[in-house]
Formats: sequence, structure tokens, C-alpha cells
Amino acid sequence: MLGARTPEGKGICCQALASISSMKLALALTEKMAWETKDYFDVTCPHGMVTYRLSRERHDAEPHGTA
Repeated sequence: MLGARTPEGKGICCQALASISSMKLALALTEKMAWETKDYFDVTCPHGMVTYRLSRERHDAEPHGTA
């Protein structure tokens, strides 16, 4: 996770973190999963209170602004 933040004073519940962790691991260990149809995917916590949008870190051939 890059620049991960949680709301001050509330943090993130352990069930929401567990929902994200397996997807984060899949993103980290593979180039692309069969179920990836977009540049991102949404993971909703088990309570349905929060949805997290996850995406892969982009590694462009040339850094922005150097072309």
C-alpha cells in the first residue's frame, strides 16, 4: 500500500484489513489475475460500511514529463 491512511481517531477495523490483505498479496505477487477486468477493483469491508479501491502501482517506461 502506498500512502495508506486511516481516519484519525477511528483507524481501520481488523475485518476490513483482512479483506484488503489477500487482494494486496495477489497484486504484489502476480502481473495480472484472471479476474482483473479494470485498472482497479473495489473491496467492500464485511460490514458494508467502507469500500476500498485497490490498483496496481504503475511503472511507466518513461517518467512523466520526460518525453
